[in-house]
Amino acid sequence: MPIIEVRGIKQVEARLKRAGVKITQTQKEAVQVATIMLRNEVFKRMSAKTQPAGFWGVRSPEGPFLGVRSGTTRRALSPGRVTVLGNEVVGVVGHPSKHVAFLEEGGLISAKGQYLRIPTAEAMTPSGVDRLAGRSAKGVAGLFIITSKAKRLWIVARDGSGPHARLKLMYLLVNSVRIEGKHIFKRSLEAMRDPIGTMFRGRVKLALREVAGGR
Repeated sequence: MPIIEVRGIKQVEARLKRAGVKITQTQKEAVQVATIMLRNEVFKRMSAKTQPAGFWGVRSPEGPFLGVRSGTTRRALSPGRVTVLGNEVVGVVGHPSKHVAFLEEGGLISAKGQYLRIPTAEAMTPSGVDRLAGRSAKGVAGLFIITSKAKRLWIVARDGSGPHARLKLMYLLVNSVRIEGKHIFKRSLEAMRDPIGTMFRGRVKLALREVAGGR
């Protein structure tokens, strides 16, 4: 009677089990690293230099970049969360601000009250931050509203006194404003796709080599 003898089944099963555990662990670690890499890229794109905009103070550069003003926006980036969903490991980089969501996709921002307030250079700090950020202009000494010849509403301040006094245009009041999407998160993901893929493949390959070597 022909006999076929197979040896090492238990060793193979044990190695495959170790491989499964090792690959799952490696996937989690790789996704965590990928999430950090992606967050760093977004952070870098939110760290660009502002550009002078004359009457309107400063602005962010063109394209998928945000100029640093107070630094508050980039500091609020999530540190990156990794979650296991079924057989998938998912990493997430996000931001809690609706303003950042508008910057990403673009869209129409409408005033919650009657008007939105757009600051000019006169109302900004040198870095481009609204001097009244988070505050209402109502009741601020020296500020009042005028209507220009073009029928636009402005918050102005009087500079000087007497016959030589002049009006400084501080804020333009509008009902809504349309923001063009900068797609910072999308462009960051595109830029990091290859580096993340290379890192991921390298880690999985090393993990398989370690399992094959019995380590």
